Amino acid sequence: MKLSLDVMTLFVMLFAVVLMFVGIYIIAKRIIDNRKTNNVKRFVGNGQFMTAEAFIKYCDKSMTGAGGLGAKLGDGPGCYVVKAFSEPTKSPDEGNLYDIIIGTSDKMCDTVFRGLIGNGDQRLYDYYCRSKSMYIRFTRGEVSELPELEEKIREEFKDDLAKVEKKHISKGKKSKKKH
Repeated sequence: MKLSLDVMTLFVMLFAVVLMFVGIYIIAKRIIDNRKTNNVKRFVGNGQFMTAEAFIKYCDKSMTGAGGLGAKLGDGPGCYVVKAFSEPTKSPDEGNLYDIIIGTSDKMCDTVFRGLIGNGDQRLYDYYCRSKSMYIRFTRGEVSELPELEEKIREEFKDDLAKVEKKHISKGKKSKKKH
């Protein structure tokens, strides 16, 4: 009887140790995930640009689990700005701007993510595949105020929009001369 009690005690202690390690692993994983989420969340809605690579890398890992992407990023209505560059750049304010996309959505992060992976706005996917650098900015807003918010942001980026439009018009004229 004494031998079986010692084996049983050993088994219970071993089980307790395994449970303790599983608990430590789960807590550590949550802490790491929260840090990653907070790194991306600080860009969502605060007027700062983030690289498309950082956004898509985070989103790929966040699409599973309870709540999905929107819950993890605090997704909601707002306006997004996407800048695509034809050459590598370390800043969204310098470099050879190829195009700028400004749009609104009731789930702005999800809309941009789906566009980048090819399940949404085809331009986002094309630019993500072709551009050398891409930056994204999210600005939160109420659904009822999205048209005014988009107009305000278009005004903020009017110089970039004009530059891109001029570039595309001049390319169109050149291509017409070749044909």
